[in-house]
Amino acid sequence: MKIAVVTKIPSPYQVELFDAVHASSHGIELSVAYLRRRDPDRSWADRGLRHEALFLDAGASAAEWIDRADLAVFSWYRDPGVRALIARRAASGKPWAFWGERPGFRSKGLPGMVYRRWRLWPLWRDARVPVWGIGRWAIEGYRREFGAARPYFHVPYVSDLSAFFALPEARPAARKTVVYSGSLTERKGVRELAQAFDDVSRRRGDVHLRILGSGPLEAELRRKLSGNAAASFLGFQDWDQVAAHYAEADLLCAPSHHDGWGLIVPEAMAAGMPVVASTAVGSAREMVAEGETGWLVPPRDAAALAAKIDLALSQDGAALARMRARCREAARDYTVAAGVERFAAAAQATVGHWR
Repeated sequence: MKIAVVTKIPSPYQVELFDAVHASSHGIELSVAYLRRRDPDRSWADRGLRHEALFLDAGASAAEWIDRADLAVFSWYRDPGVRALIARRAASGKPWAFWGERPGFRSKGLPGMVYRRWRLWPLWRDARVPVWGIGRWAIEGYRREFGAARPYFHVPYVSDLSAFFALPEARPAARKTVVYSGSLTERKGVRELAQAFDDVSRRRGDVHLRILGSGPLEAELRRKLSGNAAASFLGFQDWDQVAAHYAEADLLCAPSHHDGWGLIVPEAMAAGMPVVASTAVGSAREMVAEGETGWLVPPRDAAALAAKIDLALSQDGAALARMRARCREAARDYTVAAGVERFAAAAQATVGHWR
């Protein structure tokens, strides 16, 4: 089966998945058109691609790939050039699918729904077109906006979790370490994190916060936590550096105001680390079982975040050992190998449905 995918950037996790799909035994001939080579807001190192790829920002055209593919999959729609490719494929009458995160972050409420129906008109008007949801939270959102008549497939983001599974179960016992990994932006909830950690650390003497990431709020956060010796800023960490930091941590905190998926959650769980996350993180909604693999809190609620961090760090050794085992078990369904199987199954089902 010839599959053409149009997506935004060659992020490490997509490259891992597409390389693995290309190398799999499913008989998929994969071509990926990236909107641009890099995102100015992301500092990931360039990765060698082992699948056929082109870059639209370099002047390449994906029209031929879209025309000859047995299936076209679009995971972006805001760029006019990508919308033209969607319209081209829709006009051909051949199978295609839309692959997206939870709708509604950039354009909220009824105006946002109207905007998405307008911009994704070929999807809205044709109930044959499936939606591949990046997690069950995404499926829930698209089903509400585009109706229940079309098929929906669960195709979340995945990443290579082997380095996280390889980490030892034991953590340093002297003090508890909370880790945050991500951009230092308002959307990621880092202001609430700083407030919550300051509250927790004043009540506990055994807690440390390690912040992995950079961004526009870094200077503000440094000022807020300047009097707190238990917080450290470690700067941006590339994809292959994160696991080493997780080896020294007891708890991941993901307080985002909105994250369509959030790969940090399955990575933390693969490392045997419970998670405190907001209910606006797609992967946390899907993977966190309250009190078993972590805890969920409302977004923008620093007091609730502090209470759950305190509760997590108060667990005794036996309870933490059980949680770590459950976390690792939950993460096994989000490996690259599992992602390849979901991708291939969704592709076969999409084409079969179309016929």
